[in-house]
Amino acid sequence: MARPDTSPVAVGDYVEFIKKEKSATIENVIDRKSCIAKPAVEREGFSQVLISNVDRLVIVTSVVQPRFNHGIVERFLVIAFKEKIRPVVVLNKIDLEDPLKFNRYFKAWDKISCHYFYTSARTGEGVDGLKDNISSGTSVIAGHSGVGKSSLLNCISPELNIRTKMISSYSNRGVHTTSEVSLYQISPDGWVADTPGLKVLGFSDINKKNLQLYFPDIQEYTDKCRFADCRHIDEPSCGVKEAVGRDENSIPEFRYNSYRRIYETLKK
Repeated sequence: MARPDTSPVAVGDYVEFIKKEKSATIENVIDRKSCIAKPAVEREGFSQVLISNVDRLVIVTSVVQPRFNHGIVERFLVIAFKEKIRPVVVLNKIDLEDPLKFNRYFKAWDKISCHYFYTSARTGEGVDGLKDNISSGTSVIAGHSGVGKSSLLNCISPELNIRTKMISSYSNRGVHTTSEVSLYQISPDGWVADTPGLKVLGFSDINKKNLQLYFPDIQEYTDKCRFADCRHIDEPSCGVKEAVGRDENSIPEFRYNSYRRIYETLKK
């Protein structure tokens, strides 16, 4: 059962309302087809919906400043696959370092149906391809602070003029600029939501039992496990563990390690 949420109305909701002279009253919130949520602060067992009715989750990381972090990408991918949202992974700031050194990660994500782009908001390289990809539907752009999410949106639609900040010289990490979810129209049929930079991404309605459902490459080998309820951690004759790193078409070691790390953070 999904946990109750603290967001009766969220960014992206479709609503029925009654318009008055200088105001409007929401009468009904139409059922959400998907949403991105996190555990509610100080309300255990509840979720806070950040945005609903999402078609595409654009996960942005950077080569440096801050340094490339495949772990945060993996966590966002879990959310995308859980909500059946199309995932797009963007490696930004490629003007600062050769993106090909990270190719193995992006090739692996490509095999599980993730679109990916190498971009530079500073030079504009790769931005046109990303713009075409998100030109219809509702996309959410997410990732750690400082990776260039707002800069990419400004590059795609300069008229947005979203405020940006420099990387902290003390920590070499991003300084939070966006403080709330904002929805921008970037084309006649396309909307993009900019989200607050997330340093810790909590999961809603994901546990140790169902986590494997949101790793498509792991699911491909679960029928080869001895036990039907195998968690692919310590069990013998595990088809998933036997497939890890076996060849270029099997489960990449970094993907399985990500599964284990996330598994260990879940309470049950």
